Amino acid sequence: MTTSPLSSPPPGWHVVDVPHSDEAARRTCDVVRGALEALHLPTHVLNDAVIVAGELVINAVEHGSPGPGDQIELAWSVEPSHVVLRVTDGGAGPAITVQPVSDDGLRGRGLAMVAAICDDWSVTRATGTTVTARIAL
Repeated sequence: MTTSPLSSPPPGWHVVDVPHSDEAARRTCDVVRGALEALHLPTHVLNDAVIVAGELVINAVEHGSPGPGDQIELAWSVEPSHVVLRVTDGGAGPAITVQPVSDDGLRGRGLAMVAAICDDWSVTRATGTTVTARIAL
């Protein structure tokens, strides 16, 4: 993983690039878990952040486009009341919305989980697509 950002997170954010590949979610989960464990956050917040980061990155791999160097940017910040995660890919991609989940579907639950876990999440499109999610501490 490298640390050359695709976007410009505010000062104090941690930024890493993950490969636009099938291994991206696993690597993302490892990085986020390691970084947030060092901060001694509550276990439920740590687990929620790992789930959300993994889901956002795998959505960027499946539905977005890679940024420079075939990378996706993962950024996070710990604020007084929230862990904030940002995932930026290099493309416009399709609309990002929570879709109805069927009981027999094998896929399609990612953003529903993100919406259920997070206090809020949003999508911005400028140079690429950025999804920002906030998890309460």
